[in-house]
Amino acid sequence: MLLRFRTPKYVAIADVEKAFLQVRLHEKDRDATRFLWVRNINQPISEGKIITFRFTRVTFGLNVSPYLLGGTIHHHLRTTVDDTTLADEIRNNLYVDNLILAASTEEELVQKSLTTRQIFQDMGMNLREFLPNKDALRDKVPEEAHTMKTTQKVLGITWDAKRDCINIRCTFAPLENITKRVIARQIAMIYDPFDASEIAIAASAYIFDENYSELAMAKCKLPSIKTKTTMPKYVNTSHNPADAGTRGLSRVQMHDRYWWEGPEFLKKPIKEWQHPVYQLCEDVVGDDSCALTNVNFTCGQDETPYALMDLYRYSLLARFRWQNE
Repeated sequence: MLLRFRTPKYVAIADVEKAFLQVRLHEKDRDATRFLWVRNINQPISEGKIITFRFTRVTFGLNVSPYLLGGTIHHHLRTTVDDTTLADEIRNNLYVDNLILAASTEEELVQKSLTTRQIFQDMGMNLREFLPNKDALRDKVPEEAHTMKTTQKVLGITWDAKRDCINIRCTFAPLENITKRVIARQIAMIYDPFDASEIAIAASAYIFDENYSELAMAKCKLPSIKTKTTMPKYVNTSHNPADAGTRGLSRVQMHDRYWWEGPEFLKKPIKEWQHPVYQLCEDVVGDDSCALTNVNFTCGQDETPYALMDLYRYSLLARFRWQNE
């Protein structure tokens, strides 16, 4: 959803005013929302002064409230909206009470915004606080429908509409001792509105699961490395899809074949792959700094026979034979 928000040239965000309070509860379901109150808050509490109230609208703060709101909006989009394309776009870009609209031109964005606002008015909801990345939309929607702010949060991330950029602040407190409790607390602080955060949580959970201490004996011999050693090969940037992904691609460049299928040499046998040739600098011949030097070595020879074993280490000949057989 965040990628769909950043890809188009023209975007706008809006908010449903008091969204949960626009959904009415059935009469038979209101008993589940009962709560106690006092008839007069200025008098002492007694049994006869306590009264029972029931909510008639969806209560803010319940786990089921976003589900009821989303189900109500999706039902109206499916049954009352004739433009199925716009209805699908609203359904896919609606997060609780926050809506994202995107278009390729300013006129299309203005038309979508006005039509979408009318759709929500037919539901009995007020779509307001429109914030586009271009000023053309501000003059087209009613004054009470757009916001005067230039900065708003999209999926919990601050968006500067005037500069059309998002800002993510990362604060890392100094940690002296990293324990399992510290790791669990940091995992719980990860905000999870879209798939990228789910992957981050999965990676953090893997780190948390693999974090353990083990006492190694001082005399334990380290096992030898038995894995096969491979040498990574160099791939030129023009044939490397990974470089294209990290440096960014336009919508036209993404249709390039090598982004989806990889470079052509991968389809060939490994023996036919091109191997990079590195030219080493040739030795400088005839340089003035080179000089010819004669060196003489004298080696002495010790005629004392070399003892393979030191017999003085053993007190008995039998012990020597027992330990070296």
